[in-house]
Amino acid sequence: MPGGKKKVVKKKGGDDPAPRRSSRSTKAPTRLVEQKIEDPKVFVVEDGNGTKLADIPWVLSHMNKPGNKDLLYSLHLVIFGRGKKREIKTHLKEFSGFSWDDEDYDFEREKRMTKLSKWDKASLLDACTLFSIKAAKSSNNASLVDKILNFLDEPSELPALEAKSSRKRSRSPSRSRSRSRSPARKKQKTKGKKGKKKKKATVKKTELKKIIKDYIEENCGEDEVPKWIDVKKELLNHYDSEDVMANKDYVKNFLESL
Repeated sequence: MPGGKKKVVKKKGGDDPAPRRSSRSTKAPTRLVEQKIEDPKVFVVEDGNGTKLADIPWVLSHMNKPGNKDLLYSLHLVIFGRGKKREIKTHLKEFSGFSWDDEDYDFEREKRMTKLSKWDKASLLDACTLFSIKAAKSSNNASLVDKILNFLDEPSELPALEAKSSRKRSRSPSRSRSRSRSPARKKQKTKGKKGKKKKKATVKKTELKKIIKDYIEENCGEDEVPKWIDVKKELLNHYDSEDVMANKDYVKNFLESL
């Protein structure tokens, strides 16, 4: 009824309603635990018949030079194949020679020889320097490849290569400068000589005769023949001293013929 009281309907079975329960079963929460998975491909450097490269002072010192990174990477490709850059030097230091079976020796050596044959001569010489192998710059690539492979078969400490002394290097620039200057000076001298020759060519014999004859007519008697000293003074009024001295013999002979 409008404006009246609401009726309160009570549920059967008690005053408080029973709580609802789900029919789904509850599971205990699972926690994630980190597990370390071991890498099945662990790189192992097998022992060879030679000395480890790390135990050869010359090789070790040259391996630690920053300028040999590319060379070490190329050697790793030849000896082991591809590898991580951070592990290349470590693997090479542990290398002590090829550990091939007798049956596979020829095949494996031929593979390495093919790889090294693709190197240029400068790289092969750098490898020889790294291992302290004596090799002349005039050597052909095949002989250099053979020397490197022979060393890698059974590495050992070789006599240290003779390093070029710093004194020779310090002296060589000064020598080269002195040598470079001397040809220039020679050229200047030769140019000067050529110029003198050109001056000689400009003095005509007919003009010399005419000057001498004019001098005789003005300063000498009928049978008097002037001396070279007197004629020389007159000629210096017309020519340079070099031109006059260059024609000295000709003038003397002409005076004697008078």
